Amino acid sequence: MFPLSLPSFPLTLLTRSPKRVLKQLHNAQEKLERAQKHAEDKRLASQQTIERLQREYEEMALERRDNDEQMEKLRMEADDVAAKVLSFIAMAF
Repeated sequence: MFPLSLPSFPLTLLTRSPKRVLKQLHNAQEKLERAQKHAEDKRLASQQTIERLQREYEEMALERRDNDEQMEKLRMEADDVAAKVLSFIAMAF
């Protein structure tokens, strides 16, 4: 014949009072709720950080583009001045 096997749950649960088991269940549920809330808070904080960093990156990209445009204008002005100086020097001799 097949040997009889006991259920996989601990036998100590059978000897505990129903009040104690309910208290443990309540405590476990509260712990789960706290862990879920903590995880959600962390997820929300991470999402906010990602959004903030994205905004900062976009601002930096705009600033860099503006800076690049200004630098290009200054280079063109410097080239014009250099060309005028060379032209002036060439005319002087």
